[in-house]
Amino acid sequence: MVLDGIIERSTPPSYARTELIKAIELFAATFPNWQAAYAFAEEFLVDTEKVAEDQIQSAMR
Repeated sequence: MVLDGIIERSTPPSYARTELIKAIELFAATFPNWQAAYAFAEEFLVDTEKVAEDQIQSAMR
């Protein structure tokens, strides 16, 4: 998402998580058959947002 100009490398993890959710929602509208992947994304990015933000922060270093 940094390379695509959606977020900056210094973006807070909470904002990056929100933008990632939006991107996945757009992708899901085009490719609706990947329900298992979307269920995982929902569980990871929404249900365990603190864990997701920690992982995002780690990945952005």
